[in-house]
Amino acid sequence: MSERQKRVLFLRFSSLGDVIISNFSAMKLKDRHPDWNITWLVDSAYAGLVKYQPWVDDVIEWDRRKDGNIGFLKVLKEVRLRRFDILLDMHHSDRSSLFSLLSGIPLRYSGRRRFPFAHNRYSFDDIWDVGQKLSSCSRFLYSPPTSDRIRNLLKRGTDGRSLVLAIGASYAIKRWPVKSWIGFCMGASRAGYFLYLVGDGKDEVKSAEDITTAVRSDRLVNLVGKLSISELVQVINETDGTISGDTGALHIARALGRPVVGLFGPNVSDHNYISSLSKVFYCKCPDLGCKNWQCDKACLETIQYSEVLDGVNEIMKRGK
Repeated sequence: MSERQKRVLFLRFSSLGDVIISNFSAMKLKDRHPDWNITWLVDSAYAGLVKYQPWVDDVIEWDRRKDGNIGFLKVLKEVRLRRFDILLDMHHSDRSSLFSLLSGIPLRYSGRRRFPFAHNRYSFDDIWDVGQKLSSCSRFLYSPPTSDRIRNLLKRGTDGRSLVLAIGASYAIKRWPVKSWIGFCMGASRAGYFLYLVGDGKDEVKSAEDITTAVRSDRLVNLVGKLSISELVQVINETDGTISGDTGALHIARALGRPVVGLFGPNVSDHNYISSLSKVFYCKCPDLGCKNWQCDKACLETIQYSEVLDGVNEIMKRGK
């Protein structure tokens, strides 16, 4: 392989939002070095999405849920056999640092120092344009082609505006309350929107059932627990807007360049990133952005569903 053609291992295992944001870096890398071959090491749950990105040449999957540490060792063996030239550790964890240390790859980049000798480069400025900010990029994610299954699920949205409602989050305090979603859904369905609830996990399945039972509208479709990650991307790409707290769905919509409304409380993203969203609502708590996941203060419930609906109407009118 010539000096221009480097074999690069791009390491970001999870989670969904972080994989989406790391995709921007993979895109920048390919833009700067189109001849480099980029292989992404990722959890199997996200492999289908990563494979579709045009700047990714190959994918190595690690099924962490099924294979655990045995899978870690198998993947490490494969990486050592493939003799990569460069490793980019975008995960910055103890596990990824250990993987980097044992990988046998000569150039190992990371954004922070953890283990001694795990990495030997601590800045990415010599391999991509660090001055290009994610907030200035209109799109950095490609959706897989929309499947017939997704078209059938969305067919009721063909004669009106459609919204994806991401009702979950990793912590309860980061979720808009069920009563707020119910109020929003009632108002939005009366306004002619088609609504698609998305999410996963036991709590979100229960919340979705409570919302659909209370709203009782044929304009509300419950897709919670029924979509793969690739299908979730397709749904967001095919609808007119997404409403979400600080969760993967928000980052998907932003990366696709789709209209997105963000609801923020205990966690507030970078200002430049926030400013690139279509509309943002913050909780009225004085401890906004506290990152206290066990806090018992009123948080996202202070965001009124009526103001969110007004914000959505504003976005739909301006077409952004």
